[in-house]
Order: sequence, then structure tokens, then C-alpha cells
Amino acid sequence: MSRRKNATLHPNLIKSEQLTCDVSIHCYKDDILDLYSNLQNDSNNLLNPIMIDNQPEIKWTMRPYLMDFLIELHIFFDLSPEALFLASSIADRYCSKRIVYKRHYQLLVATSLWIAAKYQDKKSRVPTLKELYLLCYQIYDPQMFVQMERHILTTLEWSVGNIFSVNECLNVIFDQSTLLCKDTIPGDEKLFQMASFILDLSLYQRNYLLFNSSTRTIAALLLASSILNQTIFSDYMKLIIDTNKFNNKISKEQNNMKRNNNNDDNNINPNNFPFKYIAGDKDNNNIHSNLSLDLLINEENLNDIR
Repeated sequence: MSRRKNATLHPNLIKSEQLTCDVSIHCYKDDILDLYSNLQNDSNNLLNPIMIDNQPEIKWTMRPYLMDFLIELHIFFDLSPEALFLASSIADRYCSKRIVYKRHYQLLVATSLWIAAKYQDKKSRVPTLKELYLLCYQIYDPQMFVQMERHILTTLEWSVGNIFSVNECLNVIFDQSTLLCKDTIPGDEKLFQMASFILDLSLYQRNYLLFNSSTRTIAALLLASSILNQTIFSDYMKLIIDTNKFNNKISKEQNNMKRNNNNDDNNINPNNFPFKYIAGDKDNNNIHSNLSLDLLINEENLNDIR
């Protein structure tokens, strides 16, 4: 079975479109990062693997085979990386809330990708019912995909894309950190590709579901840097951590002044979401004024990253 390939766009056109997008959302970057912070800290979006442990028929040993199947479908339909992680999140969230029988596990994964493609990708790339029917070896009737889709959306209360995925987190770090320092991320994209590969592998294991997207992404970048013998990102992380400690120290001192002088005009509240203002203004050369951890980099999460 083959699918008609989409037309290949010229690299300059893709780059021009990306630059235009960056310019158009520049004034909204802080709001976007606030949204990501809220999504990551929202208790309703947290996945509990222990609930999946209680599934009567589904075992974690089945997960690698289903992830292989999901990635094969993702590659076949040429979907965006966001669709892959969103599909995995949809399936995991459903499994944490509903009992899934072994015979329906593949149906759940395929339908989750179908929903993710509708939400995330172009209409021309969304799988059709006939394609899903054939790619699942004609085990499930086309109507079963529709029924499963409705059941998934009802179970998740139609909250499909309200997550902060590791792929989005990776893009935030790469896009925004370069605004502060041109040498932060290597320009050859090797680090990005290696980190993406490591994050793809994290879909296969249960233990990675215990950590949030920020922790997984930073750990993947540090591991990728070590594999590639690069120190730029690790040095950048040290700068951020030192800056965060500096801001916390200032905050404590000003809080003490507030208690002593009963004056709150200069009180500073450090952000909890780690790279929050990493998207500082390009024209601002004061790195320390824009660096405030936006990916929950604190002592607890640093231990998780290690």
C-alpha cells in the first residue's frame, strides 16, 4: 500500500515562512510561555502510570510493539513530530482512565494517531478510514475507529491538545535560547536530532512517564551533548542555574527588606517555570535580566535530570 506524496516545498520558502511566523508572534512570546507553564503544571494533564499498571490485560511488555506500530503509521502518513507525541499522550491518558482489552490495544493506538493528526496536521495528511482499516490488517471494521474516536474524546472530555509535549519543549529551548546567545545551540542541528531521537526512545519505557516534559527534554539534551562531546548546552544550563540562584538570593534579600521596611515596591517574585523569559527581546543584551528558569529547574528536578 502506497500513498501519494505531498509536494516538496523549497527550503527557502520554509525558512521564509518560519521567519514570518517568528516575527508575527514575537510580542506574544511571554504569553505563550505562560500558557506552556500552566499546561505543564495543570494537575488535570498529569499522567499516572500506576493507573495503567492496574490494567487487567495490557502489560508494559506490549508497549514497545505498539510504539513501533505507532511510529510506522506516523512515518507512513508523513505527520509532524508533534502528532506522534500527542497520539502517545492521548492513548496513555485513555489507558489511565478506562480499561482497555488486549484485542483493542492496536485500535486505540491507531485511533489516537487519527485524532492527533486531525488536531495537529494538514487535512491532506490525515489518515482516511480505509487506510487505517488496511494498515491494521483489516482486523477492525471502519466503524470501530469512529466508535473508538468518540469514546476517547468523551473520556478525555474533549481535552486533546492541552499538553506541553517534549517536542514543543525542545523547540522552545532551541528557538528561544539562541536569542540570548548565538553560540548556545550548534547550528548543524546534530544536537537537535540526537535529542529528538532520545525523546522518541523515551516513549517506549514506563519510567519516563513519571517525569514532566521539561525534565525529560533537558535530560535528553544533556545526554545528547555528552554523546556528541559538546559542552555548549551544559555550559548554558550552568549559566541559567547560576542566574536562578542569583535571582532567588535577591528575592530573599528584598523580602527581608520588605519585612523590615514594610515596603513592597521592589519585591521580586522568581518564576517557577524554567526558561520563562528565555524568549527575551533580541535587542536586550542583558542576559541576566531575561534569564529566569521556565522549565522547573530546581534542586528536585535537577536530581530527576541526573
